Amino acid sequence: MARENVQWNTGGPFGAAVFQMESGKLIAVGMNRVVPLKNSTLHAEMVAFMTAQARLGSHSLGLSELPAHELVTSCDPCAMCLGAVLWSGVRRVPPILSLHRASGGRDRAGRVERRSQGRAPTVPRSRGAHLQRVTSCSKRE
Repeated sequence: MARENVQWNTGGPFGAAVFQMESGKLIAVGMNRVVPLKNSTLHAEMVAFMTAQARLGSHSLGLSELPAHELVTSCDPCAMCLGAVLWSGVRRVPPILSLHRASGGRDRAGRVERRSQGRAPTVPRSRGAHLQRVTSCSKRE
């Protein structure tokens, strides 16, 4: 999905999907739409949240009458999207692939980037007590 988004020049190389945790049922898919729609907030995760919430008719995916949901992404969520994770109601964001690895270890200017050997950061639980551990997808490299 992310590859096709770039191939067809419809957005950046990022994709996200919301699934029901227990059944694995796909609820919504989001692709990066920042450039084509000239809107800096339309990251794949944000589009997936908006689509899932509209489809389920709810402002939150964490309501007690709804099954638990998780967000699967093609890359580490940025700060904006991590904030949205806390408000969205999803319970989990399983680690997939770091932006560092997705970009071949290069920064936005194409320079080779060095990555620290430290622990992956975790999201504070002040607002997101309902979340299972949300971590950066990066592995030690």
